[in-house]
Amino acid sequence: MATQGKELQLQTGPYRTTFIGTEIRRASTPDEWENYGEILKRVDEAKQWAIGDWLCDGKKHYGDGLYGRAAKLLGIGKHELSRFKRIADLFEIGQRCPNLSFAHHYELASLKQVKELEDSKLELSDEPDTKKMQVVPTSEQFKIIYK
Repeated sequence: MATQGKELQLQTGPYRTTFIGTEIRRASTPDEWENYGEILKRVDEAKQWAIGDWLCDGKKHYGDGLYGRAAKLLGIGKHELSRFKRIADLFEIGQRCPNLSFAHHYELASLKQVKELEDSKLELSDEPDTKKMQVVPTSEQFKIIYK
């Protein structure tokens, strides 16, 4: 598949990044240099979410052969792709906290929920109840508030 006509540009301050690298159009200040590093870090985080969301969409339309096709296209292993999809599926966009990394959300996904069965017995589920969670950053840490 050719990438002709498909454009990627990330531009801020003296930096302009395309598919083939970053053009530095003038000398950067220390703040601009550090800010661009933070942006590049966020782009890496966004990539994991974007792949997960893309796989969720693909699963709805294309079914089971999805991971093999995606692995070949992206050059990423099926296990990692499955992890991206699972986390994106568990945390809808409105539930994601922009101040927390994908890895933080991955850790939150490991939390279990207690479900009440019909006969009033309790069961520990492997899936967190993300519909009842709100992730709130607090300085260097985060806490979960149950609604």
